[in-house]
Amino acid sequence: MNIFNSFFILNIKCSISTPYRLFNKFKHNQYIIREHLLKIKPPPPGNKSDDPVILTIKHLMDVFNKEKCPIEAFQHTFQASII
Repeated sequence: MNIFNSFFILNIKCSISTPYRLFNKFKHNQYIIREHLLKIKPPPPGNKSDDPVILTIKHLMDVFNKEKCPIEAFQHTFQASII
């Protein structure tokens, strides 16, 4: 599945380039995201993926597992944008 289809499935209305632009910003900010997450909790054990994006998302979900929206919780907690 590509990035644009993910936005389409979620019924997010945007231009064709927007999902790719947002995803690239997320990829380039991973080191900042991970630095913040490490302040609260180490990465979850047993990650079988070599993809840094997947590892970052799993770490984000692990840190904010009780929250309805981990991205919103991250941004509120650290007063920093995910992108």
